[in-house]
Amino acid sequence: MTVEAHLVALRTRLVDDAAIVSYEIIREQFVASIGQIRARLRFYDDSWMEFSEVVRQEANGAVSVISYSYQWMNKGNTLRKRWDDAPHYPNLAGCPYHVHDSDENDVTPSEPMNLFKVLDLIAAELDQ
Repeated sequence: MTVEAHLVALRTRLVDDAAIVSYEIIREQFVASIGQIRARLRFYDDSWMEFSEVVRQEANGAVSVISYSYQWMNKGNTLRKRWDDAPHYPNLAGCPYHVHDSDENDVTPSEPMNLFKVLDLIAAELDQ
């Protein structure tokens, strides 16, 4: 898969995901082997998410997420969850991958994330 194809797959998911009622792409760019997408999504419960994902095409042809932040807010604009890979918790297991759960100070380890995983987790929570 190319970086361009990955960005197309992300946009397709935004269109096809039943939990998403609207979205706005704020920035999308790619050059050679690096791409970025930044967007804001609104879900059917009026919660919303702003995210940024930067990807790179590896020598073996795979596309890897190299930097991300997915911030999910409730309709009152308070944090539900934020997954990111900023290295500001060096003593946390799995650093730099972590999630803030309902509070900036409630930080737990996370696996490396991508938009597809995050949207699946949000859909599961919305369906509860």
